[in-house]
Amino acid sequence: MFTIIINKFIRYIGIGLIIAGSILSVVWTCSYGTIFLIALGLVVCSFSLFKKFDSKKMKTSKFILKMLVGLFIISFLSTELLIFQAINYDVNIDFDYAIVLGAGTIGDKPSLTLKRRLDKALECLSSNDNLKVIVAGGKGKGKDFAESFVMKKYLIDNGIDERRIIEENKSTTTNENIKNSKNILENISPTTNKICIITSDFHSFRAKILGGKYFKEVSVFSAESPTLVKINYAIREYLATIKMIILGSVQD
Repeated sequence: MFTIIINKFIRYIGIGLIIAGSILSVVWTCSYGTIFLIALGLVVCSFSLFKKFDSKKMKTSKFILKMLVGLFIISFLSTELLIFQAINYDVNIDFDYAIVLGAGTIGDKPSLTLKRRLDKALECLSSNDNLKVIVAGGKGKGKDFAESFVMKKYLIDNGIDERRIIEENKSTTTNENIKNSKNILENISPTTNKICIITSDFHSFRAKILGGKYFKEVSVFSAESPTLVKINYAIREYLATIKMIILGSVQD
């Protein structure tokens, strides 16, 4: 009886993951995160179905599947713990330059995620009159404006002097955001090795690792991501972090 209850519970978890992934795909956007959520739900459902068979081959398949699921759970929880520990909502203004990482636009307006990053930048700029920001982000496929243009416009519209804003408008990945910003700083302030990166909470861990490849001292200020997409972004960052570790890559 207990086994039957556990089996049903596992199946319901799988169905829930499939439904959650499908809803996020429709309401927000179809991405690697939502696809992964649906795929994971299918795997969990399959795991519950295997329990109906007792053949030797099925027992071997169940053992292999249990190992894979166990490895996934350990790696997922470990990675998410690192991501969670890197979140820093507090603002320290002891910097001359900040880099604001792009995160999508809608026309000439920032996406909700990007708006929250820019609002965090406004908080930093209002606390330190000497701080300058590099707004980093190129022109995405099918977009009319580079992310940096939209970001700069938003900051100016909210009272920031244009002279305090530097555009980096060529990048398409997080690594390029930071690398290109480093190149800009080498031209205007070669001795700068202490910077802060402003990004979303879910992205802080990877941003700090990438920032450390180009600057001696990096702090990350986190903007809270929209509640609706937290699950999607958490899974996306897990996949991106695993990719970075396995491939030894610094690409987004």
